[in-house]
This record gives sequence, C-alpha cells and structure tokens, in this order.
Amino acid sequence: MDRDWRCQKYGPLGWMETLVRAIAVGVGLASLSVYNSDTQVLSSYRLAQIVLMAILGGIYVALIVQRVLDKEIFALGFSVFMAVGHWVMTIVTILSLPAKLGPFLFTYALLQALAEYIKIMFLLLAENPEVRFFNKPILLAMCGFFIIIYLVVIIMQVIVWLVLY
Repeated sequence: MDRDWRCQKYGPLGWMETLVRAIAVGVGLASLSVYNSDTQVLSSYRLAQIVLMAILGGIYVALIVQRVLDKEIFALGFSVFMAVGHWVMTIVTILSLPAKLGPFLFTYALLQALAEYIKIMFLLLAENPEVRFFNKPILLAMCGFFIIIYLVVIIMQVIVWLVLY
C-alpha cells in the first residue's frame, strides 16, 4: 500500500511526548554552553556513555529514513530536529569535562526516558498505530530498549558524580 504525504493525528499523549522530547533537545543544544576543546582523558564510564549515546544516535538517524518511507511530514521534521539535538549532546559528551556536562546529560537522558514512557502509554491506548514497517509489539520493544539505554546512561552519570565528588 502506497501512502501519500500526511500529518498524523497524535492526541494528548502524542503531543505530550513531543513536548518532552523538544525540551530534551533544548537541553542537548544548551549543553553547547559547556563545550570544552581541551584534551582530556575519558573514564570508562564516560566512554560507555558515549558509546550508548552514539548507538542511539545511529538509531535516530535510521528512524529519519523510516519516516521518509512512512511519508509523515511532522514526524520527519521532528525526527531530524531530535537527531540533531541528540548528536549535539553526544559530541558535547565526548568533548566536555564531566563536572560541567553532568547536569545536562542527566537531564537529557531523564527527559528522553520520560518521553519513551509516555510513548508506551500512547501505544497501549492506540488501537492501531500507523507506522510503516513496525507493528505495536516492535514499537513497544523499541521503547523498552530506549528506556533501558537511557537509564543506564543516567546510572553511569550518578556513578561519575559519586567518583568525582
């Protein structure tokens, strides 16, 4: 079945998820304020955070391609916005000092995990979410995967704080 370009109806939970993600992207972009080009040694926790964030960044880029194939205009534009914010957060994670970056990374990961929880609620209430290539169980599994990764990033950030202070 070939689809025309369209804008999906999201409902309150869909818009709540969008708002939380937009705030998270704002936090990611605000993390540029702590960018530091000085050479530094990366701890194993920081390296793990970078790897996890890069994996999620790669998935977000792949989801842009999926949105193009799905032909959903708003979701495509927002996916690009979210991927840019995520990669900015990832690059700043690589190049900034842990003490200054910590609050940004913690807040970003917490907001993204919250957005995934909201998406799970949306998917459980939706009778038939219209997403090409993904059915409801796959979408729920993806949300669970994202939540786990973001929670691991949060836990590692808490460990970094405990080690530094």
